Amino acid sequence: MVKKNIFYLTIILSLTSRVLCFSDEIAYGEKLNLLIENEELTVIHYHDWSKDSYEKRYKMITTHQDPFLNDNDYSYLECRDKKTGRQIFKKPVPALTKIHISNDSNYIIGLSKIKLDNPFQLVIFDKHGNLICKKHIAATESVLTLSEFHDFQKKFPALYKFMMSRKMIVIETDKVYLDYLGCGIQTGITRDTFKFLFSKEAGNHLSEGFSDSVTNHIYWYKEPDPKIKLKYNCQELIAISLLDPKGKRFMIPIKQCQE
Repeated sequence: MVKKNIFYLTIILSLTSRVLCFSDEIAYGEKLNLLIENEELTVIHYHDWSKDSYEKRYKMITTHQDPFLNDNDYSYLECRDKKTGRQIFKKPVPALTKIHISNDSNYIIGLSKIKLDNPFQLVIFDKHGNLICKKHIAATESVLTLSEFHDFQKKFPALYKFMMSRKMIVIETDKVYLDYLGCGIQTGITRDTFKFLFSKEAGNHLSEGFSDSVTNHIYWYKEPDPKIKLKYNCQELIAISLLDPKGKRFMIPIKQCQE
């Protein structure tokens, strides 16, 4: 699992040690089964992050970074009608570590604390199998002033376009947050670009309670139960909220997620 991480590790270690970052003795390599049910649905998740799937994961994470394509046969989310056993959908997904069915059974939420070969840590499907939301979560991000952000747009137009397309940029009144750690080598991010963004690094604006290990895990939700809540506006899903590892509730607007 070394090849794809050496670019980032070399840069990070050559600059400074990261805050709230823990070492990994070995790469994550588990096979995991999850199952949850309510009165209407049975939801199953399985992923295989062992050496058996290494080549396929390596190809995905170093090229298109899209685990929702059909060539992903090592991680899936399956939904069945509990009463009849009929399969409603079965979809390729990132590796998940927590699954949840909304109270109205209209949505299935998947969370992940795995970051190795895993471009998304939050997914939301509707009960028909449509992907509503996918989002990369990192413990840290770059924080720029509006002036610095405008300079970033001019100096790194390709990277800016990529990050905007993946909704990895959040613009507020006087600050801009960039989820640059979700940018793989294939985006063309250079050492100088990475160094600049790293110099502007701060904790994730969603919560100060996030932390991570060097390559394997991102700790961003409270275990075993993050108390997931969905927020609606006229029956339209507009946000998801949950508890961070310290028990503090935070919210992610759906408009900040990729569709």
